[in-house]
Amino acid sequence: MQTLTQNLSIWQRIDAAKRETKSAQARRLVDFLYAHGPALTGEVARTCAIINISSAACAIRPALEKQGLMIIADLPHPLTKNRFGEASMSHQWRLQVIR
Repeated sequence: MQTLTQNLSIWQRIDAAKRETKSAQARRLVDFLYAHGPALTGEVARTCAIINISSAACAIRPALEKQGLMIIADLPHPLTKNRFGEASMSHQWRLQVIR
């Protein structure tokens, strides 16, 4: 799999996937990830006004996969720490080219 880089071809594929979903949150999510690259859950939630990022990702995932793209959420290594110094289970979200 290759990491997503901004270019017209990728944007056209994202745009086609966005036309297939009725979820405004899902469209905001892919726009944000395309423009900003990988981001932690808190940043995505704040910036995109999405409470359940997984739900938004699921809403557009089938359309993205038809276009050879995927939304991936991984735990960063090392894990981030919360404000209490404890390990956080905050995921890092990104778009990835799968074909």
